[in-house]
Amino acid sequence: MVNLWRYVPDFDDLDENGKKTLSDFLFIWSLFEYHIFKNNMSITKIRSVTKEWDAKGLLEGEIFWQDELSYFKERYQQPSDIDSLHLGNSVGQKQDRDFKKVISGEETEAKKELTVMFIIIYRYRNNLFYGNKWADKIKTHRKDCEQITSIMCKMLDRYLAVDHS
Repeated sequence: MVNLWRYVPDFDDLDENGKKTLSDFLFIWSLFEYHIFKNNMSITKIRSVTKEWDAKGLLEGEIFWQDELSYFKERYQQPSDIDSLHLGNSVGQKQDRDFKKVISGEETEAKKELTVMFIIIYRYRNNLFYGNKWADKIKTHRKDCEQITSIMCKMLDRYLAVDHS
């Protein structure tokens, strides 16, 4: 068997939990993007998927993202923490304002909360997949990555439980 990780700088510096966290994220990400975003997650698709989920009733009932959202509300209390996501122009001014309102607890509308969870997933994916940022991210933000993997699994469960034909 080929050791693919030999091509990944600093992979051997991660402990077993770090390697598992990374592997879990990569595997779930692939399924998550395939099923929910048809292999093309983007800010535009986040908006349309959120509207679609709302129209199909997927936001009704239990707020299945509450634990992870609570974690990230605590994680992003400082403006510099939010800045670490590098939202910039990628989400637009309105989305940026909505993001900050959800994180502060000022906004509790389900669609906006779900949009924020999708944006967090998307930004972490970008930060992990582009350049060599992943090694530092896993070492210093393992809990973040575990929370993101958890919410992706919950989102997949919710999405796959509904007939999409």
